[in-house]
Amino acid sequence: MPLNELRKKIRQYDELYRQGLETGITDTEYDKLIQELRRLEAESGEPVPSDSPTQKVGSDLSSAAGGTSKRVRHRIPMLSIENSYNLGELSEFGSRVQ
Repeated sequence: MPLNELRKKIRQYDELYRQGLETGITDTEYDKLIQELRRLEAESGEPVPSDSPTQKVGSDLSSAAGGTSKRVRHRIPMLSIENSYNLGELSEFGSRVQ
């Protein structure tokens, strides 16, 4: 799939998700699309546009579907599990946080 088509497809999924609507794909499928886009962008040798889904940091989900959120200070820092899809990756995460 061409880069711009893949970017457009991911942006459409992002917009549905922000609106609180069903995207029609699983989180794993979405993550694979992002990984594929990262790979294609790296292989292209072209500069990655600033509006590419791979350049997005954070989330604006607190305003999605009228939701609200509060800032919470954690005594122990929260750690990210990243993208773990099997027992080995989950075990590696467990080792890192210990």
